[in-house]
Amino acid sequence: MTRRIVVIGGGENAEHDVSLATAAAIAKALRSGGFDVDELTIDRDGTWRRGADALGKRAIGSLATALGVIERADVVFPAVHGPCSTPGRSTTVRPGSACPPESTARSGRP
Repeated sequence: MTRRIVVIGGGENAEHDVSLATAAAIAKALRSGGFDVDELTIDRDGTWRRGADALGKRAIGSLATALGVIERADVVFPAVHGPCSTPGRSTTVRPGSACPPESTARSGRP
């Protein structure tokens, strides 16, 4: 049985582009290993995408759709970088959280 893995990249901070590159490399490696990979991206405005397709017009609606993709996964690999993501406080599971975008965070941390 092939495992379905969701790789999440992007984010609402200065690490957005680095995260996209990380997620793409992870997805490529997993595919070469025979895994079924779905790639989800969090745009800079918080809207979620699956490939090139927006999952909703607003962040909260797109998150709801993204959760449906995540729910069907065997494994979720978050490759989101930045002050609200790397240490495990990812806003990907807490929409509307108190973590501000990096540009407004004090001392690089919320």
